[in-house]
Amino acid sequence: MTDRLKTILNNLHKYNVKGLAKINFGLTDEMVYDALVVAPSYSPDKILIDGSFQCKQLGSKSYCQGFLVEKDGLKIAWIKTAAGGCNMLDYLLICGELQFRKLIFAGAVGALKRNFDIRDVCTPAFSMAGTLANTYLKESIRDYVPFERIYPDKEFVTQVLKMAAENGYSIPLFTPLLKLWTSLR
Repeated sequence: MTDRLKTILNNLHKYNVKGLAKINFGLTDEMVYDALVVAPSYSPDKILIDGSFQCKQLGSKSYCQGFLVEKDGLKIAWIKTAAGGCNMLDYLLICGELQFRKLIFAGAVGALKRNFDIRDVCTPAFSMAGTLANTYLKESIRDYVPFERIYPDKEFVTQVLKMAAENGYSIPLFTPLLKLWTSLR
């Protein structure tokens, strides 16, 4: 967690109770989760159709739900949230109270092609937002750059592609994204 996020979370706790991840999602800060999945509008049963996953709903408030997903000794915290940049930042901020090794976003950010479906996997070449939702993460509002490109960790994406191939899944890299991705390598 960056120093800026730590400051924001500490200020949040000055004026609010601690344990907001427990209150909203039923997730505890005492457990170290192997991953935190953030999924606007998607509960685990919409994506994980393999019956070998054990899913337990831990909490539910308003538009939020928290789940514990387990398989092969892995413990995955899963939060189903309301959609939208502002919601994502607020929910992710309170998840700063949690301990997790990986953060995985599962959701939709506009169609890259018409036949994209639930459970399809896409590794984006970059992301950008045109909203002011993430402005408070900057030291100053003057630091905000609309439509700034944020690039993923290339090693992590390569690892995801390799794991998918090893398990018989093909992840399409669309031609414009493939050109950009190969130029980043």
